[in-house]
Amino acid sequence: MSGLGIKNLAKETAIYGASSIVGRFFNWLLVPLYSHIIPTADYGVVSQLYTWIALMIVIITYGMETGYFRFASNTDRKESDLVYTTTMTSIASTSIIFVFLCWLFNPQLSSLMKLGDYPQLVMIMIVTVAIDAFSSIPFAYLRFKQRPIRFMILKLIIVL
Repeated sequence: MSGLGIKNLAKETAIYGASSIVGRFFNWLLVPLYSHIIPTADYGVVSQLYTWIALMIVIITYGMETGYFRFASNTDRKESDLVYTTTMTSIASTSIIFVFLCWLFNPQLSSLMKLGDYPQLVMIMIVTVAIDAFSSIPFAYLRFKQRPIRFMILKLIIVL
């Protein structure tokens, strides 16, 4: 790899890393607010929701970001656009079906997750997971097109 390539890689890595760190820092700053608003007894519920979110995001995106990178990088521009459209359609369709089925079976799903008293929080979580899955491909597109500044700005806007 040339010196310019390494310099560009280091710059982009720093920007992508900084957006992740700043986003987590903003979340950390919100902890006192959450502590004031959420009753102590409900901290376990919030932790359980975060655990389910992490698991569901992995399942609902089904490795499509990696697939997008693999196939988009091995094609010309026109085919790369087709790969983007196909992955977006796939993730969007899956997300819509996922939200619909979870909405349809929300009471059963909430009980299964041991969150039967919080079906409204489960639905908020489901919609959040679907939105996150849907946004994963545009963020992969920005990384593929080497647009780290735009990536960072959008990531920070989402956190706020």
